Amino acid sequence: MIAVLFGGRIAEELFMKQMTTGAANDFERATEIARRMVTQWGMSEKLGTVTMGHKEELVFLGRDLGEQRNYSEEIAAVIDEEIRSIINHGYQTARTILTQQRSKMDAVVERLKVVETIDGKELDEIINGAVPQRPAAASSSAS
Repeated sequence: MIAVLFGGRIAEELFMKQMTTGAANDFERATEIARRMVTQWGMSEKLGTVTMGHKEELVFLGRDLGEQRNYSEEIAAVIDEEIRSIINHGYQTARTILTQQRSKMDAVVERLKVVETIDGKELDEIINGAVPQRPAAASSSAS
């Protein structure tokens, strides 16, 4: 999930050679997932299967009030380190996938230059190296 959230930013870096602010929400979501992995779901190698912090919520309002820390500054530093590690791993995973699959992405882009939209079947054909069966003229009027 975290690697998926970084796909757009990495595509900007690799293919457009620039970065925009469009990925800001993706970074926030990825960081929140990584934080929950470490502090709530016990998915940290260094901290083990424990929950860190005590979340206070107003369930009837559907929002969080905050989180009480029940751990030391040293543990907080480990939590931050683990979050950073998860984020970096997701980022590198996404970068590797996009780099290795560049030719398939380029093929999709070239097809989208000819037609306005492609469906799942056509996407599968392109990714698998087949020439799409749908003629270009039919695809523009099908949208």
